[in-house]
Formats: sequence, C-alpha cells, structure tokens
Amino acid sequence: MKILTSTFKLLAQTATVAAIALLYMPGVQAAPGAGLTPGAGEGAQGKHEKHPHIRAAIHELREATREMKEAAHDFGGHREEALKASEGAIEQLKICLESVGKKGGAGKGAHAEAGGSVATPKAGKGGGEGAGLAKSGQGEGEHHPHIHAALRELHEAARELKEAAHDFGGHREEALKATDFAIEQLKKALEFDKK
Repeated sequence: MKILTSTFKLLAQTATVAAIALLYMPGVQAAPGAGLTPGAGEGAQGKHEKHPHIRAAIHELREATREMKEAAHDFGGHREEALKASEGAIEQLKICLESVGKKGGAGKGAHAEAGGSVATPKAGKGGGEGAGLAKSGQGEGEHHPHIHAALRELHEAARELKEAAHDFGGHREEALKATDFAIEQLKKALEFDKK
C-alpha cells in the first residue's frame, strides 16, 4: 500500500511540474481546462515557481505583442511604438529572471551582463488601469479588436508588475514604464483612427 501511495504522489508531482513548465515555454500552451493559468498568483503555482508575477507579466506582454502584430493598421506609428515598448519591457523582465540566480542579486549590473541595453521610453500621464478599454470581449463588435485585446493584455501585465515583490535593481520598474508607454501609444492609436 505504501508503494502505491508513493507512486501516486510522485505521478501527481510530475504532472504538476510538467503543466507549469508548459505554461511558461514560449509558443506552448496548456490544454484548455487544465486549471492552471498564468497570473494565478501565489496559489498552487507560487509554491513551485519563483517570481510568478514576473513570469505572468512576460506572458501577457508576449500576448499583447502578438495581438499588435496581427492588427491591420499602423495607426500613424503608434502601434509600432507600442510594439517596441512592449518588446523592451519583455527584455527588462528577462533580465530580472536571468539575474535571480547570480551572485550580487538583481542589481543594475545584471543588465549589462544580459547582453546590451534596452531602451524604455518614459511613460507620461495616462488613465488608470483599464481606462478607455471596451468592456466587451474580442470579436463582440469592437472596432480594431487586436488593439483592444493588446490593451487588455498590457493592463494585465502592468497589474502583475505592480504585484511583484522585488524590483530587480530597477528592471521591474523600467518594464512597468515601458508597459505604461505601450498602453498610452495604443490609446493614441485608437484616437488616431477616429481622425
């Protein structure tokens, strides 16, 4: 009976680790209904993974960049600026995760070790989280659904970054500034379309 119980526990742990790994591999998604979602907070995932908010923010930013790339228009350059800012935020967060295991912690020096500089634009004044977003889901009559979906993903990424416990030598804050800038640019893109 002990062998059966031990085997069952080992199988359950292996399945959990595999499911979590699938969630954070670029381009791979868990099967629908698997019960594990990025950004689930400190629940079951938080026990097995360090810095879940940073990883969830990276996921949201990747989804936002995918949506922006699928948008049909450039909106006077605003979509491209938002895309660059989102990619810069992803790079900042990669630096955060790369620096975690290094001696000296996640100081600003870790940025140079990770390979080059990432420009992060300064965010100006913007609306609060979710400001200007349509409440409906994608495809429910929204004009420019990819831009609206990207905005939702960016707001979720910003929320995750605000909930993260560490600053990683300023890299989390730079990622948040870049994310806020991307949000502003997409709002400007929608305004540009109205002209």
